[in-house]
Amino acid sequence: MSLTSIKQTLRLIHIGYILARYDALFIFKSMPFSTFVTFWGHLIPRKCKKPEDLPEKKYQEKKYQGQCLREAFIALGPTFVKMGQILSVRSDLVGPDIADELSQLQDKMPKFSYEHSKKIIERDFKRPIDEVYTDFDPEPA
Repeated sequence: MSLTSIKQTLRLIHIGYILARYDALFIFKSMPFSTFVTFWGHLIPRKCKKPEDLPEKKYQEKKYQGQCLREAFIALGPTFVKMGQILSVRSDLVGPDIADELSQLQDKMPKFSYEHSKKIIERDFKRPIDEVYTDFDPEPA
């Protein structure tokens, strides 16, 4: 097994862990391996708490799923946030309640610091930021 394969496998495990932690494993429900994933997912403590006292049980469940998926995408980082933004306009794929929750990824995102951005860019490019960009403003426009 190559180093790349190991890294990809570890990344996949991390993604599964985060989805389980935020109770977002429902996205695997129709896949052949869903029983295996769901079983292991129940062993992981949850961060996303299910609201018990809301009316309209069916609406509540879809809204809860959307909220948990949104929080999981935020925890997984910018690539998943972008995927959530794309899914938010595809209510035909995810349903209107989940799409409505994911639409919050469009404009209600937590702040992302310059130092954090700089660290990610320098790590990914393996070079200082001023060698990658001629101009990188620490304050967003």
